[in-house]
Formats: sequence, C-alpha cells, structure tokens
Amino acid sequence: MDYNFIAEKTLAVYMACEVRSFPIDCFKILRHYNFRIYTYAQLLASNRRLYEMCKKYSDDAFRYQDVICYNQQAHNKRIRFSLMHELGHYILGHKEESIENEQEADYFASYILAPRIAIIRTGCRTADDIHDQFEVSYAAANRILSEVQCQRGIGWTDHDEKIGDWFFPPEPKIPIASPAPAPIPEPRRKETARQRRRREEMEERAQFLSTHFSSMYGSICEVTDYPEYYG
Repeated sequence: MDYNFIAEKTLAVYMACEVRSFPIDCFKILRHYNFRIYTYAQLLASNRRLYEMCKKYSDDAFRYQDVICYNQQAHNKRIRFSLMHELGHYILGHKEESIENEQEADYFASYILAPRIAIIRTGCRTADDIHDQFEVSYAAANRILSEVQCQRGIGWTDHDEKIGDWFFPPEPKIPIASPAPAPIPEPRRKETARQRRRREEMEERAQFLSTHFSSMYGSICEVTDYPEYYG
C-alpha cells in the first residue's frame, strides 16, 4: 500500500473542498464531487429489488458511478467511515474489486477522517480524545492512536507535514531588517592657513567667553570645528 499516495490524495480533497476543521463534513465533500446520496430506506421505498441488491453487496454502503447509498440504521461514526470508504475508491482511481483496493479504501477513510499528524496538532492524547475530536469509532480511535505512536518514532512524511500546515498554518516569520550600513564620512578637506588662523581666533574667543561668563550663563560648549569657513 502506498501511504504517501493516499496522504497526497487526501490533501487534494481537503484543498478542493476547503476543509479546514474537524470533524470533517462527509456529505459536503461527497456533494463537491457531484455524488448523489441515498439511504437504503429510500431505495427500499422506491425499488425493492435495487435495495436488496445493494444490501446483499454491503450492509454499510454501496457506490455505483455517481450514486452512493448507505445504511441509515448504522451508527453515525460507522456511516462516516463507510461514506469515506466509497469516496476512497473514486479518489484513488480504483477500477475493479480486489482485496488490495478494499484495504486502500479503508485506510483512505481512516486517514481522511483523522490524519495522523492532526492527532498531534490538536493535542489528542487518548483514544477518547480522538473519538470525540474526529468522530470515529472507539475501535478506529485505538488503531489510529497506535499508528500515531509508531509514526512519531520514524518521523513524519512531507505529505503529513503539508496536511498539518493546511489545518494549522505556521506563524508567519517576521523578517529581521539588516542594520543599515554606517555612513561613510566624507573626507575632510585640508584647511588653509587662512582657515587655521580663523579657527584659532574663534577658539580663543570661545575660551575667553567661557572663562568670563560661566558664572552668569553656565558653561559654553567647546567649539572645535567651523566648516562654514572652509572655502
């Protein structure tokens, strides 16, 4: 059985049907693929012979082309599994009856109802948690829990991770701005003799003012550069 292929097809169904939460709506998914859905009771009321043929084929559900019929007297969680089993035959492209195809449809039904990585992402720890969160039977919940524990030991596949991200998108990464490059100082021009004398005069004057008026106005900042005088 190609588990990666089943996981890939499951993700395609989620995306096509915009499935974003659990438990999934099985009837909505089937209608998206244009299936007509009837109960065995409806078959019995309209055509007893057709009902008997479907019931003989399966107590749970039956698919013929774009028609799916199911036993409405079954438990709700069994109905959900049976409907997804029939969808699995269609999605996986099964053209004939075989034990292998039945096993693949069973796994597809189990997986689409409760993808294994979603068990982890939703915080389910017990079979009871899985039963309540994903609306599967207790027998199915125990099998799923066992598979999750095994899968955690060997690691998740790319398709598992994609399904996890589909239902639980990762937080967007905030880009870290790189620091702006330090400005390159313009080369200082060499001062002329005239500029040097002017600077020295102004420094001397600043020193004089600072010395004689500090008691009245406070200290005057030292002036060391006068670019406006550079020619």
